[in-house]
Amino acid sequence: MPTLSISGALLLLGTTEGLPWTVVTWQTLTGIPGVPWFTTADAAENAPAPNWNGWTTRKAKMVRAYAESLWNCRNLDAQVKMLKSRDGENQQAGRIAWREFIDSNWTRVWKMPKVIDQVFKDSGCTPYDAMAELDVKQLPHADDFMLSAKVLRPLATRLFGRDAFVKTSQTIKPQVRRFVEVVIANTWNRYRRNSSLEMKKMEDGKAEIATMWSELSKPGASPTVAQLKKYIALVQRVMRIMTLYKDSGTLHEFQDKKRELEAMLASARQDDTEQGLIEKLPKVIRDALDKLAKEFQVRDIERALMAALETMSPEGEDQVEIPEGEAVDLSNWREGVEDLRHLSEDQLWQQLGFEERRLPFFQEWTDPEAGIEPWSEEGEEWLATQVDYRRPLVPRWHQLVGILRMLQRAFDNQPIMLMDGVGIGKTLQAIGFIVCLAYYRSYFNSHARFPGHFRSKTWQGKAGNIPDFPVIIICPVNLQDQWVREMHRFLRKGTFDIFPYVGKLVTRSTWWKAGYPQSHQPANRRIILAVHSAVQDDGVAVFEEGDTPGSVKNNATHALYLNQTVFGYKYSVCIVDEAHQARKHNKLHMALRAMGSRSSMMVALTATPVTTNPQARV
Repeated sequence: MPTLSISGALLLLGTTEGLPWTVVTWQTLTGIPGVPWFTTADAAENAPAPNWNGWTTRKAKMVRAYAESLWNCRNLDAQVKMLKSRDGENQQAGRIAWREFIDSNWTRVWKMPKVIDQVFKDSGCTPYDAMAELDVKQLPHADDFMLSAKVLRPLATRLFGRDAFVKTSQTIKPQVRRFVEVVIANTWNRYRRNSSLEMKKMEDGKAEIATMWSELSKPGASPTVAQLKKYIALVQRVMRIMTLYKDSGTLHEFQDKKRELEAMLASARQDDTEQGLIEKLPKVIRDALDKLAKEFQVRDIERALMAALETMSPEGEDQVEIPEGEAVDLSNWREGVEDLRHLSEDQLWQQLGFEERRLPFFQEWTDPEAGIEPWSEEGEEWLATQVDYRRPLVPRWHQLVGILRMLQRAFDNQPIMLMDGVGIGKTLQAIGFIVCLAYYRSYFNSHARFPGHFRSKTWQGKAGNIPDFPVIIICPVNLQDQWVREMHRFLRKGTFDIFPYVGKLVTRSTWWKAGYPQSHQPANRRIILAVHSAVQDDGVAVFEEGDTPGSVKNNATHALYLNQTVFGYKYSVCIVDEAHQARKHNKLHMALRAMGSRSSMMVALTATPVTTNPQARV
């Protein structure tokens, strides 16, 4: 078959009456209510086209003329030649208009690559599926994978519904088959380009890992914390790619690297039960980890290793399939802060009880380039002296509104979902909410009331102060370091203690007795930063699915393990980042349901709220 672009194949499909522009399924996907080049006889030349107001009537007629010339070509070879030709002023104008129409809508507006990719995924036809099935490291030819046989029918159905088929049969209409085959070929070529770039990135990363490991482990070397963390971060980055490849060669390399990290973790913890594993490490690495452990510098290494190992065990593969509920009605959704819009920044500060316009425990200054570590000696000195470069750390109006609303919901004993888009500052709002609660508790101890708008309020309808419980933040493993950086950026050193919580339950048998109690902060100024999978693993140890979908009940080992898990303790606030990952009734969902009964307040953060059914709830 001569090579066709998607835009050309779509225009050729228009020769078939009703396809694709009058097909309901296609209209739903594109939002185009009819043939885009349709015009009415009495329309002015500069009037918008009825079905696509991005064109004037004049331009729509040009596209129609170009399409008719294309359809009238004697065969497919002539049509392909015309699609590539730049001859003829009238045809050229219609050709450009059509191409611009497809280029501006196909990906950005219609999001067709996403729709197509989902069909490929559902059909077991991702690049990784193909390489795993044929046990190769390079994306195979589509014919070798029998791609068309696997994905042609489901893709035709997704794009055109029953209209893709001849009457009531299962035979795909020839014109539809040709278009869908073009889409499949173009998609596979896109996968091939992306796969080649990804494979190169992985191989370059593996070479860099080998070089760095050789330098760290050579005789006479003395690896530092910074060098080991850099190595672990590199391994973690490359492993994220390797987890996608299931061919035998990559799986073998992956398992070798995983065992190496497990050995390093056991050595860092001085775990005598894993001596055989530890001894497989180069002596230089063992000695370096032993020295760091004795000097109490190994905590950062341990956290980095556990995070890297978490990367090798992707989350979300345990989903329990539950039938979908009815679609959520979005017609009555609001921003949730309409009643606060009239407040100025000064009034918001007054409502919060901070007339000096500063959040308690917050840094006064920040590095706008985020190039320093604010909790290091160098970072503290930079913030204190670099008057020409530092900037005041001041929340914006919308962030103050978010903090105030979270406080109001907390006092009313109600959960909240913060759904600001990426980059709007949900993390600052969450941390600002935490510091306000800590300050309000201290203020109540001195004044027997809360400050600002809350002076006449009671905490969740009860007399007395906010409970002295820690805060728990639950985030995906790949965002844990980002949360640490942001808390260091916003909070003054020494005001809060941060406790990373990662890994499997069996690796945390003494966490609650040895590490966590070392804090000298009051409980309300301790932040447990747990990853999704660690909380999920704790949940599996003490709970099982209840009698209704998504509910939980105690399991047979509940009493045995409870106090070794996050569920054995109470929290003033539980903040769940990327909360949409628990929208289904999977193990994470059930763990968070259980966390709700142990927390005075639940806060869900997401930039991509999912509203497909009633399971998406706080």
